[in-house]
Amino acid sequence: MNGEPPKIEIAYWLDGELQLSRTCEIARFGFVPDVGDIIADEIHDPLKVRRRVFVPMIGGRDIWWLVCDPLPDDAEIGSLLVFDKEMRVELQTLEEEARLEEQAEAMRSSRKLILQRAKRPPHTKMLTDKISEGD
Repeated sequence: MNGEPPKIEIAYWLDGELQLSRTCEIARFGFVPDVGDIIADEIHDPLKVRRRVFVPMIGGRDIWWLVCDPLPDDAEIGSLLVFDKEMRVELQTLEEEARLEEQAEAMRSSRKLILQRAKRPPHTKMLTDKISEGD
């Protein structure tokens, strides 16, 4: 290992030959998926991890090979992906509403501060008044 995080190679068997599905950075998952985990996204068919193999490299990045079984027609996973997409849209909407509310609150606070400052006499006038009082 050269200090870099390992990369993850995801493969599956097709017609007796190992096929590379994709290469991922470990940051994509935050960890190395374990045996039994299902990797699913909107682009690729879902894959169930059957084996994990660690290959240490000298002078290069270590590799985690994940050998997976395709799950192309799993309706439950398909439904979960649709639900996940809907939830992410809803979460984005809520985050945007919260951001707009914070922005509006900051604007109200700024206006209030500006109005308070506008009602106070300028410092030079206050100094002049104090000097006049001393005479």
